[in-house]
Amino acid sequence: MLLDGMPIYNASHLFGFFSVFNPEAISNADFYKSAIPARFSGRLSSVVDLTMKEGNKQERHGRIALSPLAGNLLLEGPLLKNKVSYMLSGRRTWLDAFTNLVGLIGGRSRVGYHFDDVNAKINADLSKNQRLYLSWYRSKDRFQNKYDDNQTKNEYGYDWGNSTLSMRYTHLLSDKLFGSLQLGLVNYNYSLNTFFKTTEGSVRFDTRSAIRDILLKTDFDFSLTQSMQMRFGGQLSIRRFTPEIRLIRGDLAIDTPASPGQPASSNEASVYVENQWDISEQISLNMGLVQSVNVVPGKTYANLQPRFSLQYGLSDRLSIKAAYNIQVQYLHLLTNSSLGLPTDLWVPTNETIRPQMGQ
Repeated sequence: MLLDGMPIYNASHLFGFFSVFNPEAISNADFYKSAIPARFSGRLSSVVDLTMKEGNKQERHGRIALSPLAGNLLLEGPLLKNKVSYMLSGRRTWLDAFTNLVGLIGGRSRVGYHFDDVNAKINADLSKNQRLYLSWYRSKDRFQNKYDDNQTKNEYGYDWGNSTLSMRYTHLLSDKLFGSLQLGLVNYNYSLNTFFKTTEGSVRFDTRSAIRDILLKTDFDFSLTQSMQMRFGGQLSIRRFTPEIRLIRGDLAIDTPASPGQPASSNEASVYVENQWDISEQISLNMGLVQSVNVVPGKTYANLQPRFSLQYGLSDRLSIKAAYNIQVQYLHLLTNSSLGLPTDLWVPTNETIRPQMGQ
């Protein structure tokens, strides 16, 4: 999942029933399944590439959308007419208002859940051929369950969220060459908190985990002819995985202090070249090559990944495609499917855990 070029590690609100992407803030969405172009690397199965709206440079607009589950607000307009525009969008559910009301009626138990997300973007024309984009995104989910019957008190809380911040500079270098440079920061974290108290004592259990990703990307588009376009570029990703930190304290347990442990690092670099050739009105060919390197403590992995896709158009609405790809993923997702909670844990490749490969 990519939002303005930045990866989103957990793409679900409400345990998978809602997407973390606010449709009011999205202008374009591309989906690649099986035949993944060379400019996308790092994952095995598919790519969802989403782009935020850039904002209106001439007029201010606003939109409010209300539903039984959530409220939505979108604002856009010029900061400097015809030069600089902004887009700001926010969304929040009010499920917690209903669940808390039910809890008040029930008396002993209260269940609360809410999510919110914010999208913001600034689009500036630096000159006729140069543009600058600033994008910010944040999403947050919080679930709480409280029970109190004056003898036993039990509290359970779960939080998870994503945030991205990126700056992208584009330059039309000539009539045939277009380039872009992007720098971004991605954060993903979750925490789990439990508190139990009886007349005999109490115990508190906390656990949390986080991922930080610093990315540098460069891409170039070169038009060789009207029917042939070449793309090339590279990406550097510096990832830091904070393993689960657990803290147990209270009268009913031996205190275990929070131990940050040893954060896991995984640095990934890749370069690619891709050629799109429209052979005729019916036939198009896409060929590409990716060279990726993953550096982890004690080990370096290097993989060459060819990409090939041939498409034949039978009509304006029907086509046949044949493709062959080799893909490599330097991340592993550990999922507990029995809990029904987003307790997925991302684990990097290391000295003993090899990268995943797919054909």
